[in-house]
This record gives sequence, C-alpha cells and structure tokens, in this order.
Amino acid sequence: MVAAGNKMNITQPEPQTYIKQMPKGECTYCDLEYDKPTGLFPPHTASPRCQSGHYKHCTCDTCF
Repeated sequence: MVAAGNKMNITQPEPQTYIKQMPKGECTYCDLEYDKPTGLFPPHTASPRCQSGHYKHCTCDTCF
C-alpha cells in the first residue's frame, strides 16, 4: 500500500515539431551547416524518444 503524497511528480518535455534545419539567421549551429555538401548533421530538434535530455542538435543514437 502506497501512502498518499509519495508519488514522484515527473514532468515530460512537451513534444516539439521536427525541424531538420532552421531558416538562416535563426540558429548559429544550423547556419554553419548550410554550406556543407554532405547534409549530414544532427537535426535542430531532438527526437521525442531522445534519451540524452532533448537538447537541440543532439547526437545520441536515437536522434542522430
């Protein structure tokens, strides 16, 4: 039996719209990637299943 008030209050981050690359001038990291020919760089928004904190340009296995 669990006593009332002993539950942890864990909040999940709100889901973000997937953005591969922001328009020029809105994100310094995205701006640096515009001129590279490969197009291989971490997306601007993290995956909803990110396991590394949902940071922008995350390079965890799930996001990248």
